Amino acid sequence: MAMSEGSASQKQMSEAKDDKRSKRKPTSLKRKDSKRLPWWIELFFVQLGLPENLLLKILDLKKKSQSHFSKNIRIYKIIPILILAILYSKPIFKQANNNNLCVKKTIEFLDRNDYETSNNIASAVHYCNGGNMTNFLD
Repeated sequence: MAMSEGSASQKQMSEAKDDKRSKRKPTSLKRKDSKRLPWWIELFFVQLGLPENLLLKILDLKKKSQSHFSKNIRIYKIIPILILAILYSKPIFKQANNNNLCVKKTIEFLDRNDYETSNNIASAVHYCNGGNMTNFLD
């Protein structure tokens, strides 16, 4: 009976050691769980030694900007669409403006030189669209 009690106590001791070992995390897992600093924090604040209050201000600004962006995401989705619409229509507006300037200057030229045509505006539009003025000036 003494043998069985001794072997039972050895089993209990070995089980207790196994429990302690299973509860401990290996050092490699601890390293994986710890978060690494972002590269820019490592560079500027650890290596170069910038003050910590600057880091706190930057992180506070980052938190506020993320909050602002998440609250106003609808506006930030509409803005690129508006910019694309403006960029798409700009050449159209520029061509229309140039055409209007051409017509205006041609009408001024016809009025200043006393060319009598039946319709100065029609003559100017025809000329600005690549037509020939000699047909209208005769």
